[in-house]
Amino acid sequence: MTGVLSILVAGAFVWAGAAKSLDPEGVVPVLRFLFGHAPSDVRTLLIRASGFGAAELALAALILCFPRSVCFWTVVLAVLIFCTVILLYLAMTPGAPACGCLGPAIAGSQAQFAGIVRNTGLVLATVLIRGDRWRAHGTISHEKTNSRRTSMPKRVQPKSREGVTIVELLVVIAVISVLIALVMPSLQSAREQGSLARVTARLRHLGIATVAYSGEHRDSFPHLGVPGSPWEGLRIGGSRLDTGYYQSQGPGYFTQSLYYANLFVPCYFEVRDDLLGEEGVWLPTWNDAHFITPFVLSGTAFAAPRYWEGEDTPDDPSLYRAVRLTEAVFPSSKGLILHLLSGAFDPRKPAGTVNVYHALAVDGAAGPRPMPTEEELDANSVSRPYGSSPQVISSTLGGMAGRDF
Repeated sequence: MTGVLSILVAGAFVWAGAAKSLDPEGVVPVLRFLFGHAPSDVRTLLIRASGFGAAELALAALILCFPRSVCFWTVVLAVLIFCTVILLYLAMTPGAPACGCLGPAIAGSQAQFAGIVRNTGLVLATVLIRGDRWRAHGTISHEKTNSRRTSMPKRVQPKSREGVTIVELLVVIAVISVLIALVMPSLQSAREQGSLARVTARLRHLGIATVAYSGEHRDSFPHLGVPGSPWEGLRIGGSRLDTGYYQSQGPGYFTQSLYYANLFVPCYFEVRDDLLGEEGVWLPTWNDAHFITPFVLSGTAFAAPRYWEGEDTPDDPSLYRAVRLTEAVFPSSKGLILHLLSGAFDPRKPAGTVNVYHALAVDGAAGPRPMPTEEELDANSVSRPYGSSPQVISSTLGGMAGRDF
């Protein structure tokens, strides 16, 4: 039985190690979450994520090479307990990302649940294997000691039943699985509430930073474009901004919605990692100097309200400019910042959930809003060149003088 269990434990490490090695991007959110402000350099994070996968593959190889070592099985048991504690921490902490140990096929709360059940079974299997190897090691040592003594007739004692059968092991795993299944819904609800609270708090902090920035820059919103020349692209500190993928689509004047937060570091946010991603979803940086954020500033902050009126784009280039805070006619009804990784925009959103998006209004109110229908969106948004497309908040009819809710 111990031979079969050894192969199962090794196979589990091979699965987890291969998943991390083939999909290191799935492990990066966990590294950021567990180790705080991890390096934002993409290559460094991917190397670390792949390193964890390689370590698990090496551990599987050692299990197959040294299946009889009691000390080695003690190390395996310690590793499994450590990984199980991390999974429990991720499952119980609001806003924690899903682990990447089971690959991209299993994500979200299913990954936490499946990982905990799997590790619990592996811990029990390792305990059985270690106990069996320890008893075998003790028997061998005892036989070597007795061989040096004079043999004497002994009364044969019936063998006592030791160990646990595979059926009993499976029953224990099934019971633990049922208990975890009963607890997981409440944990998932707590995670969702915690995630909403984190998104709302971050939106409010960004709103405060945006208003503070405008107060120090003639009441204007952050602006990275060249006024009157949208074809010139974006600039930070006088140097042209390489917008990576968006650059290949042409001059992305309105893509500064993703880059505006570069102006907030370090004056308003000391660490830029606070603005890179949220809820465990990792957004890559195109280079080491500049980053993009999922907390998107409305495109209506980069062109005058008249620019967003009517179906056709106005010919006046002077309309491409930073908009002033006072140009928001309905501050409680106009969205300012939209979160692209939660609500209706979340790629992990389960089917059948309420269709909402999370946004901040110009007056500072933050929270979930009902997502408009396609007909309502078409009626309240316009299409414009240089990186603007019909989307809630970002291309509102009437611009900053319009209404979103």
